[in-house]
Amino acid sequence: MKKFLLNLLFVALTIPWITQAQAQCSDNADMCAIRVEAQDGYGDGWAGSTLKIYQGTGLVGSVTVTSTDAFSATFSFQVCPDSIRLEWETGGGWDCYDEECSFTIYDAGGGVIYSAAEYDM
Repeated sequence: MKKFLLNLLFVALTIPWITQAQAQCSDNADMCAIRVEAQDGYGDGWAGSTLKIYQGTGLVGSVTVTSTDAFSATFSFQVCPDSIRLEWETGGGWDCYDEECSFTIYDAGGGVIYSAAEYDM
């Protein structure tokens, strides 16, 4: 049992950060828009790190803050009114400070679906 728990912990520490959120549409439409507002607290962008948004097994899109965007960027995607899966992929390297990154995802009605503050990454 102890070996199983250690293996599980190792796997949990080596896979990308993943969570699920529920996308809500403001009507009975087949698709609705979600908005992602991404920020970098230091203002130097996400240094290659990305937030990937999946619906089922399909990649809906990815989000990053480039150095030209500096502090923030906003993205919109069309999704079905269902669960979306979020995956954080770090840019790696010596200049990648994920703790500076944050984002909020809004549904079609402006409600917060998911939010990750600085130092949550």
